[in-house]
Amino acid sequence: MNNPEQSYFETACNSDALYPYIPICDFPFLPATWSLYKNAIPTNTSNSSSTLIDCSSTFSEISNQAYTTRCLAYAILAFFPLVVSFQFIKTLLIQTKGKTNVNITLCKVNMFLSVIHLFMCIDPSSWGNRISFTTISFCQGLSASCAFSVSVILVTSWIAIIG
Repeated sequence: MNNPEQSYFETACNSDALYPYIPICDFPFLPATWSLYKNAIPTNTSNSSSTLIDCSSTFSEISNQAYTTRCLAYAILAFFPLVVSFQFIKTLLIQTKGKTNVNITLCKVNMFLSVIHLFMCIDPSSWGNRISFTTISFCQGLSASCAFSVSVILVTSWIAIIG
């Protein structure tokens, strides 16, 4: 390594490295002849129309629908808090005669967080090339802002009780 502060990627993924790693395909694409599961995609045979450099398959396609099933399971789990919070808000609005309180505000933040998670469950690891890393990072930032919002709401209500 020339500079010890360089990341591994910067030192390994260039042609000057001792053992350079230059990927065949850009992430999340893989050569169409690769397969993580036996017989999921035709392997490199004489009558196969794919070549080693045919980067038309994604990690999601090669996983034999396991990744899509995982995304669906995550989406179902992310949808549950949305429904529960919505029902809780309906009950609280009836009890408080339409006035908003801290409980309702926290449930609204939880519903917003659930919607963010539902959106991110479309492609959480970007293996299917359905959502970009930039969009996932933005959604993770929104999720962190929900945590800060809950902290501000709780501290503000605690100060109101003390004062």
